[in-house]
Amino acid sequence: RHTRFALARGLGDLYERQLKNYVSSHLDAEYLSLKWLAENYLFISVGYLSKQFVKEEGERFSDYLNRIRMEEAKKLLALYSNDNIKDIAKQVGFGSNPHYFSQVFKKYVGCTPSEYWEIKKKENPM
Repeated sequence: RHTRFALARGLGDLYERQLKNYVSSHLDAEYLSLKWLAENYLFISVGYLSKQFVKEEGERFSDYLNRIRMEEAKKLLALYSNDNIKDIAKQVGFGSNPHYFSQVFKKYVGCTPSEYWEIKKKENPM
């Protein structure tokens, strides 16, 4: 298995591509976590994966995942109407908790999803 070989040498390019590709392909998955990836996708210790991820990426996996999810949410908010915030929350992995999505969005972006949508609407009137 490539994954174990790549991890034996450190995270490396192969690992990073595999992990990041999996994350980007499964942003809507609420189950997505470092623990889940370690146990069900990479089959390694979650502690080891956590340490290696921080060493290679310079941030915790949870911060990385939320940052990627918020970047995707921003793109979706620029495309859809304000009515779709619950749908956007589902598409970026916060399906069962749109209120938490709004809190995380505000933490990473500096405004609520509704406020962001209003800003984008003013920048690009239809």
